[in-house]
Amino acid sequence: MIQTRLAQISDAQELKELNDLVNGDGGNTVEAIKKSLEINNQEIICVAIEINDDSNKLIGFCSGQIIKSACYSIYYGDIIEFFIIEEYRCADICKQLISQMEMEFDKRGINHLHHFTGKENSAMQELFHSLGYVDTSASCYNSSSITIFSKDTK
Repeated sequence: MIQTRLAQISDAQELKELNDLVNGDGGNTVEAIKKSLEINNQEIICVAIEINDDSNKLIGFCSGQIIKSACYSIYYGDIIEFFIIEEYRCADICKQLISQMEMEFDKRGINHLHHFTGKENSAMQELFHSLGYVDTSASCYNSSSITIFSKDTK
């Protein structure tokens, strides 16, 4: 069974291992991740966990940031990182994890969300389209390398 939830301090070691898989060794330590989970009010990290009778295993994570710019009157959520171990990648788990992130943003009153992905990443583009995100690249940036998805949840 797969469960999603907000990351906890006890997840720090497994989060570092997953992050190292996707980003290489970013130089962050387990202690730094614990501290960030404890005090960083701008970042939200959700995790996907495989629940078994004898153990639980982190299989993916999604991180987002709460952004406020002087140029805009609203706060918005930016889904920054999204990673699931390859053998667990399927639409249902991906959707569960993003839905968990949307719920966490909503709890904080954040209803306008963005996600940037590579123009060549058709799997992520399809996933975000299926969740109601709209490609707003043309109206936001003039870039040939990224696609920007936006969604208003309220």
